[in-house]
Amino acid sequence: PKQLDVTIWASLSMFTIVKFPFIERFEYVVIPLWLLVILPNLLMFMWAMTRGGKALFHIKQKYMLFVFSFLSFIVAILFQQRATINEFIDRVGWYGFWLSFVYPFLLYVFVRIKTWAKGSAK
Repeated sequence: PKQLDVTIWASLSMFTIVKFPFIERFEYVVIPLWLLVILPNLLMFMWAMTRGGKALFHIKQKYMLFVFSFLSFIVAILFQQRATINEFIDRVGWYGFWLSFVYPFLLYVFVRIKTWAKGSAK
């Protein structure tokens, strides 16, 4: 368990244990296969972003795709060290928690107060 705390990519490190006589490094097979797991999630997220951009700014979804793809490329280039990637992931997780769990609750409370105030004003 203590070794897992210091291992950067534990699942990839586990694949280094697998040895085949015809493949020198099994990671070269696993990483493209892992892309098949990640890619549908990224595509759905990109579709949601472009669809939201289309609804908000009334711009074609194709142009929003170019904008978000370019921004994703720039963000990917900016991170060079593992520490900055971890810091970014931690911040996104923190903001995601607040946006996913706290913000809807606050909106619900504000809507209930507004409907209560509107109902008592009649």
